[in-house]
Amino acid sequence: MRFLLFSTFLIFLTLKLCDVITWSWVWVTAPLWIPLGIYAVFVLTFLFAFGLGSIIFGALALSTEAEEKLKEKIKKRRRL
Repeated sequence: MRFLLFSTFLIFLTLKLCDVITWSWVWVTAPLWIPLGIYAVFVLTFLFAFGLGSIIFGALALSTEAEEKLKEKIKKRRRL
């Protein structure tokens, strides 16, 4: 896959330098940076999902601990 992308970039570069195409340099170099951008989106999505999941599950764990402590306090007060 890398070979195909790099070959595509070399073809675009050659065509650009020979004035066969009049594309912007952004599009000539696109075979190099678009896969990196896609990879970055996947990584950021995973990190966001993992981070958000840990925050939610952490909050649930804290709320159940707090709930248990509150129930213990209520039981102690009922005993008195």
